[in-house]
Amino acid sequence: MFNIAQRNIMIFLRNKRGVFSSFLGAIIVIGIYVIFLGENLKEGYPNIKDIDILMNSWAMAGIISVVSVTTTMGSFGVTVLDKELKRNKDFYCSPVKTRELAGGYILSSYLIGVIMSIFTFILAEIYIVSSGGQFLPMLSIIKVIGVILLTVLSSSAMIFFIVNLLNSIDTFSTASTIIGTLIGFLTGIYIPIGSLPQAVQTLIKLFPISHGTVLLRQIITEPPSKVTFVDSTNALTEFNEHMGVTFGGIGSLSENSIHIMFLVISAIVFYFVTILMVSRKKARN
Repeated sequence: MFNIAQRNIMIFLRNKRGVFSSFLGAIIVIGIYVIFLGENLKEGYPNIKDIDILMNSWAMAGIISVVSVTTTMGSFGVTVLDKELKRNKDFYCSPVKTRELAGGYILSSYLIGVIMSIFTFILAEIYIVSSGGQFLPMLSIIKVIGVILLTVLSSSAMIFFIVNLLNSIDTFSTASTIIGTLIGFLTGIYIPIGSLPQAVQTLIKLFPISHGTVLLRQIITEPPSKVTFVDSTNALTEFNEHMGVTFGGIGSLSENSIHIMFLVISAIVFYFVTILMVSRKKARN
């Protein structure tokens, strides 16, 4: 498993275009936020102290979540390439167990996703500080890294399931573009969740990665929100629910333990379903 993971990581890093395309989704989100969304969102909260810093922190948390998906998607290009070039048949004929093969692909994707997401977090912190904010306290930084580990685990398992439905690089590229575009909506970045119809809000709340986004937003926006809404707890609650910092209105799903359970359970489900798919393909070959 570890040898397969090492091989996949080396192939991914040698493909400079693939590494860049992994960040493409995040780059698109940053561009849309800077050019279109940023000022519009801030105008919704006029005459509020340091709203710029709070909104920037909110946006950076979402971008970290996007990177956790797009980089894992990019790293799984090796999987599709192996299928297109029939290299997977060599693995199927080898004594390598199915769970070890799948584990190798997921492990390589997971490590790449974690490294890229932490790198994005560092850049996000630098941006927040340069725009007038403060570095997060050490405890909050540890929490962010913990959430990144869980979010990437869920996203890598989910993307591995999707990738196993694809058989060519062309379809993979199309799927990457679609996912890179949709992820901004499914994590409530392009349009705040409070502005969406109830049915769409429910869909977002069922999307596993959105729970990682909520946890990241809670941690990263906590310091500036204390300054911005220092005199109004009700205004802070309304802001959090409207902007997707909390999932208000569905009871226990607002609790961090439920968010964590969503990430862990989704990772387990997608992992074992994909293992079953790979096992059937190996049996046919």
